[in-house]
Amino acid sequence: MKIKKINKIKDAGILQNFDCSNLAPPNFNDINLIFGWNGTGKTMLSRVFRCYELGETCTKLKRCPSLKCDIELDNGSKISEKDFTIKQPIRVFNKDFVEDNIFQNKDQEGENIKAFCYLGKEEIELTKEREEKNNKEKDTESLRIEYKSKVNERDKLAHDIARKIKDTLLGIKEFQYYHKDNFIESFNDLKSKISEGAINLGAVKISVKNFDDKLKTVKNFEAIELWIKDVEKNSAIINSDYIDSIAKILEKTVSIKKTIEKLEKDWKLSNWVQQGIAIHKDRESIDCEFCGQKLPNQRIEDLEQHFNKDYIGLVDMVDKKIKELEGFKVKDDTKIPNIKTKEVAKSLNNLIDEMISKVKLKQKNILTKQTINLREKERIISGFKNINKSVSKIGEEISNTAKALEISLVAENFNEYEKKNININELEIRGKNLKLEIENLDKLIKDKEQYLKDFKLPAKEINEALEKFLGHPELKFDDREGEGGITYYEIKRNGEIAYNLSEGEKTAISLIYFLKKLKEDGFELDKAVVFIDDPVSSMDSQFLYSAYAFIVSAIEEEDSNSIKVGQFFLSTHNYDFLNLFKKKYGNNSRCNLYMLKIKIDPIKGRCSNIYELDKLLKKFNSDYQFLYSLLIEFENAKEPAQEELMRIYFYPNIARRVLEVFLSFKYPAKTDMQGKINAIPCSEITKEIKESVFRFINMESHGAIKEMEGFSSEILEPTAKNHILNVLKIIRKLDLNHSKEIELSIRRV
Repeated sequence: MKIKKINKIKDAGILQNFDCSNLAPPNFNDINLIFGWNGTGKTMLSRVFRCYELGETCTKLKRCPSLKCDIELDNGSKISEKDFTIKQPIRVFNKDFVEDNIFQNKDQEGENIKAFCYLGKEEIELTKEREEKNNKEKDTESLRIEYKSKVNERDKLAHDIARKIKDTLLGIKEFQYYHKDNFIESFNDLKSKISEGAINLGAVKISVKNFDDKLKTVKNFEAIELWIKDVEKNSAIINSDYIDSIAKILEKTVSIKKTIEKLEKDWKLSNWVQQGIAIHKDRESIDCEFCGQKLPNQRIEDLEQHFNKDYIGLVDMVDKKIKELEGFKVKDDTKIPNIKTKEVAKSLNNLIDEMISKVKLKQKNILTKQTINLREKERIISGFKNINKSVSKIGEEISNTAKALEISLVAENFNEYEKKNININELEIRGKNLKLEIENLDKLIKDKEQYLKDFKLPAKEINEALEKFLGHPELKFDDREGEGGITYYEIKRNGEIAYNLSEGEKTAISLIYFLKKLKEDGFELDKAVVFIDDPVSSMDSQFLYSAYAFIVSAIEEEDSNSIKVGQFFLSTHNYDFLNLFKKKYGNNSRCNLYMLKIKIDPIKGRCSNIYELDKLLKKFNSDYQFLYSLLIEFENAKEPAQEELMRIYFYPNIARRVLEVFLSFKYPAKTDMQGKINAIPCSEITKEIKESVFRFINMESHGAIKEMEGFSSEILEPTAKNHILNVLKIIRKLDLNHSKEIELSIRRV
C-alpha cells in the first residue's frame, strides 16, 4: 500500500483546505520529506494518517466533527474519513504515540515520585483497565454501603409512617396492630393503581375537615356495631319460610263442640274468661272468684267445650308468634348514634310491627281464617332483604371509609417514600451495571494478560539501544514483573531511581520503541506506510544524529541502501534534521521534498497547505538564507502586505533565528543571546535599538504556538515591524559585505 496523493483534507484544525494541487506532479514518492514550522499542521496531518492505523478516529481529531478526507492510493482506490474504522498498514510516530505507548505515572512531576513506564499500548491499556477495575470495585463497596444506608432510611420512614397512621386511626379495631408491612402493602397497591391509570394521587387525599368527619364516623362504628349486627341477623331470619310459618298460623282454625257466641265475638272477654277457667281449675274453686256466687255445673262444662284443647293450642301459637316477632325488633333504636343505621333499624321495626298487627288480628279473631297473599308476601320478603342489604352496606361503607382514611394518609407520604424507592432502584441499577462492567473488565484483563504473557521487551535490549542513541550509559531500564506476567520498567540514572525524565529522553525512548515495533511479527514493512512526525522536537541538537541514524537503520536494508518500507514520510520543523535526510535522499528519484506554508483565507483565516520545498532550502544546507529572504520579503512589502505576512509567518522566531546565526559567527566567544547583543558596539547600533530588539526576539519568539484547531497567530505589539527591520539594520551595520553577498545569492536563486 502507498499513498498516491491527497485530494482533500477539510476542517482538520489548520488543515482547512489541504490538497496536493500545488505540487507538480501532485503524487507522493517512496520517500517524502516535509519541512514546516510549528503551527503549520505537521502533527495534524500525521493524525489523519494515524486514524487509518488505529481503525478509529484518534482522540485529538474527535474535536473536528466536520473533518473530511479524500486520499488516493497507488492502486487507484480511495479512502475517506468513513474508512477510519478500517485498519490500514500504516505506522505513525507523533506526540500521540508517545502518550499512548509510554505510560508515565501521573504524579511523576513531583520530586519524590520515581519514574517508571510501560512499553506498548496494550500494557498501558491493561494498567489502566486494572486501575479502572480497582476503582469500580471501590465504587461497588461504596455503593453497597450507600445502598444499605438508603434501605435503612426507607425502612425507618415506613415504620414512622405506619406508626403515624396507627396513632391517627387509634380506636379503629382493624388498625389496632397496624405496622410497617401493612403500610408497604397499601403503598404498593396504591402505586399499582396509579400506574394502571385507575386513580391519581390527588383524588385519594381527603381534606382535613372531611378527614375529621369521616374519622369520627369510623370511630363510632364499634358503638353501633351491636345494632348493625342485630338488624343484620334479624332481617336475615325473617325469610320466605318464616313468612310461611306465620301464614299457616293465620290460616289455622279449630273445631269447637259448643260455641259461645258472645265469647266468639268478643276477643277480650274470651281471653278473660279463658284465663278465669284456668284459675278456677287450678284452685278447684266451686264459687266464682270474681263475684263469690256458686258456679253452675253446666256453665263450667259449657266453657270447657268452648275452650277445648285445639282452641287453647292455637291461642298459644298466636301468642308465642307475637312474642317472637317482638323479640326481633331492635331495642332502643332512638339511641343509635348513626343516622343511616337508625333509619334501617326503624324500617325493620316498622315491618315487624306490620307483621305483628297481622298476627294480633288473628288473636282477636282466633276462629277466623286469615291469609297473606303472594303479592303481600313478596313485598314483606323484599322489605327484609333490602333492610339486610342496607345494614350490610352501612358496615361495608364504614369499613371502606376506614380504608380510605388509611389510603389518604399513605398518599400524603407517597412521594417521600417513593423518592426513597427511586433512589434505591437507581443504586440497584448502578450496582448491576458496575457488576457487569467489572465482569467485562475482568474478562478483558484476563484475555489481555494471556495475549501479553509471552511478549516482553527485555531491559537489556532497550538499554543497548538507549546507550547508542544517547551516547552514554547513564540511563538504564530495570524490568519488573507485575500482575499477569506483564513487564513494567523502573528507570534508573547512574544506578539510582530516575526522577523527572526530560522530554528529550521520553521522546528517545518512544522513538526506539516505535522503530522496534516495525519489526513485529506479521507486520509487512515492505507494504506499509511509515510516517514520523517531528521526532526531534523535544531533543537537544546533539541527539539529531542519533535519531537520524536510528530512523535510517529502521527503513533501510541491513546490507544496502535500499528502502525496505513501502513508503516513508518524515515531517520536521528542524531544518538541520531535515538536511541530514535531504543530503542522503534528496538527489534520489524516489524522494520528494515538500514544505508546509500558511496562507490567509478570507473566510476560514489561517490555512496550511503543502508545496514543493523552497528553492533556497533545496540549494543551501542551512535555512539561514531562506529565513533571511523572508525578512527581505517583509522589508520590501507594502504596509498592508506586511500586516498579512505577520499573520502568516512567525517573524519573531524568524528574526531571532537569523540574528542568532549571524551573531554566532560574528561573536563566537559569547554563549548567550544577551552576551552576543551586548557585544555589538554602540557606535554602530544604539543601546536603545539593541535592548528593544533583544526584548522583541527573546519574548515574542516564545509566544504560545498551537498546532490544534482554533489556531490564532501571535499578537504582535504595534512597533513589531520596526523591530523586525532593525534586525536587518544590525546585520547590515555590522557586516555590509555579508548582507550584500547573501542578498545577491537570494536574488540569483
